[in-house]
Amino acid sequence: MGRILSFWIVLWALISIVLIGFSLWTYVILFRQRKVWADFASKNGFKYEAKDFFSSPAIEGSVNGYDVTFFAAEHQNPEARSGQKRMACEVMLQSQLPFEGAIASNFFVALVNTQEFQHDWTPEHDDWNKVGYTAQVNDLNGAKHYFNEERLASILGLFKIKNSDGIFIVRDGKALLRIDLSNPLLSEQKLEKLMKRVLKSADTLELGDDEKEKILDQKAIDNSKMNKVEPSKSGDVSSSFEFEDE
Repeated sequence: MGRILSFWIVLWALISIVLIGFSLWTYVILFRQRKVWADFASKNGFKYEAKDFFSSPAIEGSVNGYDVTFFAAEHQNPEARSGQKRMACEVMLQSQLPFEGAIASNFFVALVNTQEFQHDWTPEHDDWNKVGYTAQVNDLNGAKHYFNEERLASILGLFKIKNSDGIFIVRDGKALLRIDLSNPLLSEQKLEKLMKRVLKSADTLELGDDEKEKILDQKAIDNSKMNKVEPSKSGDVSSSFEFEDE
């Protein structure tokens, strides 16, 4: 009986030491992160915020006309009791895009599935992952004309970052690009590298001069072709087909 009791005491002590050690290490990482992010914000003229002593920081500012934000995000897993903390970087595009839709990877696939976009779409690109990615849009023609090879490569390049979750979503013309990482970004170099990479992608995703009008014109041509119905031999136009407006 004494041996059994001793075993459980030792086991409890070991578990307690592990938990205390894990908690201390977590706080060390957190405090290091707060200092690095505060220094990065100060050097770049960003706003730094930490809600309380034990919370992860957030920084936001403007770079080349873009609103850039870094913050901690909680990814909830229905199969787990607690969520997984991720570090997020997001940028709002300046252009008003002529379609609605989203391209997402991993965690954000479930979010896109709740948006009720009308069409699933599989982009033709070598880096497209049919298992871990999704593309859904309200306007197939508009999306296909917008997402050229360069833009798809830019987004999918971000999605290929190790242990990342990404989303590019367009609603009411406003476009948001966001990448979440498991990496706590504990150096200014890592923050700088990620920010530059996301901003480079944002530049690629911006519309060029008169591009919006060209896309809308091409959409009108494509829709006209889709809705054109050949007359029958009797000269009557068949009304057997109904086409859904884009």
